[in-house]
Amino acid sequence: AISVRVVGDIAYVGAGGSPKIVDVRNPVSPQLLGETAVGAFEIQVKDSLAYVATGNGLSILDVQDPVRPNLLASFPVQGAEVRRVQ
Repeated sequence: AISVRVVGDIAYVGAGGSPKIVDVRNPVSPQLLGETAVGAFEIQVKDSLAYVATGNGLSILDVQDPVRPNLLASFPVQGAEVRRVQ
């Protein structure tokens, strides 16, 4: 994985493909909760929003329901490769 952020019992994983949302309450048996179709290199999470560096810009996801993450907005960045969010 390129980026892993853990908030409580939920891990947000970015690995270049679609971001994965994983229940890590039981570290021996993590469970995939949801994912979305945007690319993800790095993820930062604040409250119920995930800010995702997609490679060609920034996407903002509503992750209040981790089983059904919802794309709220995308911001493309022309001529730059966006792989980090701080």
